[in-house]
Amino acid sequence: GLWGITRLNRQVLPDIDLNMINITVAWPGASPEDVETNVIEAIEPEVRFLDGVRKVRSIAHEGRGDLTLEFKEEVDMSKALADVQSAVARITTFPQDIERPLVSQFLQTDLICRIQISGPFQERALKAIAREMRDDLLRLGIPRVTLVGARDSEIWVELTDDTLRALDLGLADVATRIDQTSLDLPAGSIESGGVSRQLRSEALARSVPALGVIEIVSRASGEKLYLRDIARISESYEEGSVSQLHEGHTSIGLVLGRTRGFDSIKAQQTVTAYLEGMRPTWPASLNIEMYDVFANEATQRVRMLVTNGIQGMGLVLLALFIFLNGRIAIWVASGIPISIMATLGVMAALGMTLDMISMFAMIMAIGMLADDAIVVGEHAETLYRNGASARDAPVQAARVMFFPVLAAAGTTIAAFFPILSLTGSIGQIID
Repeated sequence: GLWGITRLNRQVLPDIDLNMINITVAWPGASPEDVETNVIEAIEPEVRFLDGVRKVRSIAHEGRGDLTLEFKEEVDMSKALADVQSAVARITTFPQDIERPLVSQFLQTDLICRIQISGPFQERALKAIAREMRDDLLRLGIPRVTLVGARDSEIWVELTDDTLRALDLGLADVATRIDQTSLDLPAGSIESGGVSRQLRSEALARSVPALGVIEIVSRASGEKLYLRDIARISESYEEGSVSQLHEGHTSIGLVLGRTRGFDSIKAQQTVTAYLEGMRPTWPASLNIEMYDVFANEATQRVRMLVTNGIQGMGLVLLALFIFLNGRIAIWVASGIPISIMATLGVMAALGMTLDMISMFAMIMAIGMLADDAIVVGEHAETLYRNGASARDAPVQAARVMFFPVLAAAGTTIAAFFPILSLTGSIGQIID
């Protein structure tokens, strides 16, 4: 049991296999009706009859279509993912301006906690802090960290009609000039002394000053007009994106999640230690709050298991001291921790996890353990009083009570046995 405690992953839910694949197709500016007609109706016939597909669910949003494929439990999901990718790639009737379809398999992720960053700072500064925090947590081993409320930056170029007419230019001319100038391109390679070196042109404009020096007009006389001379260039954020406010200040959130095989409690301890260590380095006015600590659910279940075990031992000792002698009471009560520790060792050997379901089952079993131990212990005492030796009385009691105890346990197993027939994700969680 002590070995098992060091090996078992403590988490809220057990690890399950989600036999589902998601297809997402973005079509900016399209209505849900257009997405349904031109995207979803093109994909559904290609994927509905693939091997092992149980159900297909489709939703058309404005500018996006989502399809979820649910497969049978016995299907090899690696092969299923390849089949879906091939089926989508065969479709040739998609509109030309859609983005590349994204095909991905659902993976189980449990929430560890959420972190909110806010304060009297510009959104750009909060984003920098949030990204630094995300990178640090990923380096510390947190499997999944997602930013929420961090809008993507955009650079806007605004020109007046009078300026365009004076230069005999159109918006398309200016856009083409920016597109041709602001880009990163591979430029081949050169070999020198047997060493090959890759060349690359890095001219992608990522800031307002970099865009401002792009040449828009170049005269034969040597006169030049830069973008900053004819346009208003400003940095903004993606139009329509969601921002967050907390107590009147801009805020950015981080959502931390765990994947299969990762201990929720250890992850939470890592996050807490990181925040406490970094807090002195951040501005005093920066507000960082941790909430929705889902890992606390696992901690509470572990505490409940320990508390119930201690309480059960105390109640058993109290009851048995009243009706039986002290030595029998102590031996009966000792069956609770011994059985739980043995269970933890077996669970670790079988690769199981210490989660809400398994801990709930162990809590339920504490009552059964006490009942069975009382029956065997009381019968051993009766045999001892009737003349059996101290060595033979427990052995005979165990033999006599073996089948009654087995029958009592069997009735409990029979009551819960139908649960094993459940299929799907719920069946995996309970099993």
